[in-house]
Amino acid sequence: MSNAIPSLNIKTWLVAATAVGAGSILRSLGPLGSLGPEALTATLIIATVLLWSSGIVSEALATLMFFSAAVLLHVAPAEVIFSGFGSSAFWMIFSGLIVGAAIKNSGLSVRIAARLAGLLAACRT
Repeated sequence: MSNAIPSLNIKTWLVAATAVGAGSILRSLGPLGSLGPEALTATLIIATVLLWSSGIVSEALATLMFFSAAVLLHVAPAEVIFSGFGSSAFWMIFSGLIVGAAIKNSGLSVRIAARLAGLLAACRT
């Protein structure tokens, strides 16, 4: 039986070191209630970016955690936090992602690419 430390990739170590450093800085600033709203917002954003970049949790879960923490910590009014969902640009991008996922999962993208490759090869000769 081996008591070896499991090997972790460099990204996990960097995220852990950054989290320890950020926690140390926050600890030196005092209790959470004494932080200004800008420092609290910056901490929340940095934590979310670290979760996104590390892949420790899925991007969707990291985003859900961000919105939940922003509301619970009263970073801004809920109307302001969720105001982007009322934008038509958001819904256009969201629907594009849904259509793109449907095309990829149905195999339509492969069929379109194969047909275009055949047409382009015929035009080249």
